[in-house]
Amino acid sequence: MVPGKRELVRSLLNGLGVTPRVLAAKRWLPARHLTVLAYHRVDDPAAAQEFDEGTLDASPTEFDEQVGLLSREFSIVGPDELTECVRSGHWPPNPAMITFDDGYRDNHDRALPILQRHRTKAFFFIATDYVTQRRVFWWDRISYTLKHAARQRFELTYPSAEVVDLANGVSAPARHLQGLVKRCSGLDIERFLAELAMAAGVAWDKDLEHALADRLVATWDQVRALKAAGMSIGSHTRSHRHLATVPPNELSEELLGSRSVLEEMLGEPVRAISYPVGGPTPYTPAVRAAIEAAGYQIGFTYGAGLSRLRALDPLNIGRLLIDGGWDLARFRAAVAYPWLG
Repeated sequence: MVPGKRELVRSLLNGLGVTPRVLAAKRWLPARHLTVLAYHRVDDPAAAQEFDEGTLDASPTEFDEQVGLLSREFSIVGPDELTECVRSGHWPPNPAMITFDDGYRDNHDRALPILQRHRTKAFFFIATDYVTQRRVFWWDRISYTLKHAARQRFELTYPSAEVVDLANGVSAPARHLQGLVKRCSGLDIERFLAELAMAAGVAWDKDLEHALADRLVATWDQVRALKAAGMSIGSHTRSHRHLATVPPNELSEELLGSRSVLEEMLGEPVRAISYPVGGPTPYTPAVRAAIEAAGYQIGFTYGAGLSRLRALDPLNIGRLLIDGGWDLARFRAAVAYPWLG
């Protein structure tokens, strides 16, 4: 079903008052699906203006409403419960999980107090290099560079010849350049970002990056505070590269390296990973073998849809992507009918 028709069906069901009854029924029927929600940022819109605004999935008020609905209508499942449910095949009514990708500072500052108020747990997946090195996430750095560009039009030569034209705004060029990073095998991301800044006429140095990262990226103390508050921590690799594009000799460092850093920082085993970048196929068979070799037992995809419990693959659990600006009715419909997502 095409996106426009899906939205029409959701709106129709909402208008008929069906959605609350569907959610109520799911609490009494045998569980058939696992609903896993994928967030990145929870903050006020002004906090994302200089960076990639597409990562802002909810304001604090919206997130508070969403978590309240989830805690009333679903059985929130933690990682230990998930492992046991997968092993036994026995699931609580209407199971759901809340997950966060990347490791933004607002996960600690804004999302955590809301989760605690609702006595609800979530899973946070950390891209470790950005936290350790105080670096800005590459997609945010692309957006920052384009929004501060001194030139309306410029050319890139790496990894291929590209003309960047900002005459009609930065959104489309930013999406194009982000797609380039996601698709290009063996890309030297730092070289690409440095050339982009130079071509755009944007001064970029370590002092600036560290200052921006302190505003944007969680610290290890904040990650540990999430853990101390009862939240679960998993890997989002080291550098947030699409695993299918990572050279085989670098896969272990992305997978096992990130897990080792997390275990050192947290003092506990890490067995779950969230794969960076979306798409129906988050990895190749060779990458899956490397994931298993690195010791992961649970893997979450990004943008892979709904997970049916009868055929649940613990290393390929789909998620429902949350978009910024959803009112509560839209969110309620999305979680009631995730197959329309």
